[in-house]
Amino acid sequence: MLTRRDLIRASGGALALSVAGACAPSAPAGPTPAAPAPTVSGATTTLPAYVPFQGPKPDFPPSSDGIVPAGYLTFPKNLVKSSSGPAGKEGDSVSFLTYSINPTPAPVDQNPAWQQVNKDLGLSLQFTYTALQDYNVKLSTVISSGQLPDIFTMNVLGVQIPSEAEFFQSQCAELTPFLGGDAIKAYPNLANLPQTAWRNCLYAGKLYALPRVVNAVGSTMLVQLNALDDVGISQIKSTDDFSNAVKQTTRNGVYGIGGVQAPNMQWVLGMFRAPNQWREQGGKFTRDWETPEYKEAVALMRGFWDAGYVHPDTPTYVAQQGAQPFYAGKFAMYPTNFFAFGIAWDRLLGINKNFRLSALVAPGTQFQDWGGNQITVLKKGSPDRIKQVLGVLNYLAAPFGSSEHLTLTYGVEGVDFNYDPSGNPVYTDTGKNNVQYIAWQTIISPPAVLYDALDANFVKTAHPIETAAHDEAVTDASVGLYSPSNAAKGASLTQTMTDGVNQILFGRAPVDSLDQLVKDWRNNGGDTIRSEFEAEYAKNRS
Repeated sequence: MLTRRDLIRASGGALALSVAGACAPSAPAGPTPAAPAPTVSGATTTLPAYVPFQGPKPDFPPSSDGIVPAGYLTFPKNLVKSSSGPAGKEGDSVSFLTYSINPTPAPVDQNPAWQQVNKDLGLSLQFTYTALQDYNVKLSTVISSGQLPDIFTMNVLGVQIPSEAEFFQSQCAELTPFLGGDAIKAYPNLANLPQTAWRNCLYAGKLYALPRVVNAVGSTMLVQLNALDDVGISQIKSTDDFSNAVKQTTRNGVYGIGGVQAPNMQWVLGMFRAPNQWREQGGKFTRDWETPEYKEAVALMRGFWDAGYVHPDTPTYVAQQGAQPFYAGKFAMYPTNFFAFGIAWDRLLGINKNFRLSALVAPGTQFQDWGGNQITVLKKGSPDRIKQVLGVLNYLAAPFGSSEHLTLTYGVEGVDFNYDPSGNPVYTDTGKNNVQYIAWQTIISPPAVLYDALDANFVKTAHPIETAAHDEAVTDASVGLYSPSNAAKGASLTQTMTDGVNQILFGRAPVDSLDQLVKDWRNNGGDTIRSEFEAEYAKNRS
């Protein structure tokens, strides 16, 4: 085994990950009590308190802040009820606007799982589905119409709307009185969401949203251990070690690395100790692009390209297209995040059981994610209505190990799923179609756990790696701060930078052209975004 700090080896085999969460260390122990909720705005607003779920004991405990998930080697036998009863009464309904990346499931009158959830809640859930790629256009249309649903998702694919803070203040429910500090304890499943994710739900120092949480440990570099073994590499403790590994594993038609583009350079940037997007020092903010560490990382990757160590199809990859050639053994290392670590392990089970997969912890710092991939917002309503809708979201956030989570994730036993001989729930064809991707899973989600129905070795492998990565966590200083200019122009400015850096990475522009890209970014809005973050930060500190 390589050192815990640098590379913890997989023990062989593969598994199928349940997208319920992720986590697992070695000597089980109860989680450390969470720290009190910190004041975050104007000394008046506190983040929601963090109260971990007390359910079936995991084999590997979560970190005290909930970032490293709990790990279960087997599906819990004794599930716990996590909600306190119906949120409504017959005739009540709650409407949602959300998206889907899969075919629409059967309607409620043909969907036993949906019927059961309605029964548990004592009201009717009503969904409006839109394809993911069309969602932000649909949302804008709905906002313009003035006919907001009770609950809707925002910041999907990282897209903010112009004047977002003003929209929240005028059209959406402020949730601070209901969820700030200890108030959230009325909704125990919401209190179970890691505290770091709530920072991105603050606008003008007040809570206007709930996070849809994901594994927040952050970026990683997947590695085919077979390739390292073949060249006698047993550890990666420095930039030189990494460079040598990339060079040595480029042999016999296999490349040392593939899939690294400007948007997914986080692991490499962490190795150079660049900022995780924004760094704050003495109230002054610096974007990663402006630092010498960023330029050094770009120069390293450009050198790999020039030397022929990078898979030549890398410039053409869109999203996660690099995964399949990595699984096929066409390159030794592939950048992604820890959520994808489990997916990759699963996929390899059906492709190549001899492919020994692991993940590298960068020999520098670890970029921790903000904790979610979008936010959920409520339209304005009476206090009683807001409490009712929050009760629905509390049910939908039921954690792994609860009876509600079993229903929400797998549906009705005998219809949507059955238990296998090991006690793991397994979808029927009906469950795959009607439950696996139903709308409530895109609205809010419980904390991730590491659990695998096919191979518990993944849990044993992943948890120490994620724990080691979390030990080196560096966060983005801008999380929880709002910049109007960033909402309006940030995405386009980032795209321009991304395109320009890719030109450098793949030999189409010199490394020094990064200087002009940064200058243009600053002049076209970057400096304004910086000043707005600094002003918001100063206000929140006063």
